[in-house]
Amino acid sequence: MEFVKKPLEEITFTNHILERYVERTMNKTGNEMKQFLAQNSDQVKDKILKLYEYSELFWYGKIKDHDFTYFTINRDGWVIVIDKNQTKLVTIYQV
Repeated sequence: MEFVKKPLEEITFTNHILERYVERTMNKTGNEMKQFLAQNSDQVKDKILKLYEYSELFWYGKIKDHDFTYFTINRDGWVIVIDKNQTKLVTIYQV
């Protein structure tokens, strides 16, 4: 299956990826995280898009009972999990 990055305007975000990014980069959890996202979601999306923009595909396949999924990684070790349609950023973590 070919991986072609979609134009950034076509990319959508799950709440999960927004929360994981805030949790893993700012150590915010619970209500503090939700309040931060309510006030700064556009900034968080921009930061995640930058990480996505500079990442490259490193694996594609099925995980557990999920459908096919794409995994990209950037030079700083940020892994982004992308849905099978290559338009929705699902989660993010650093390795």
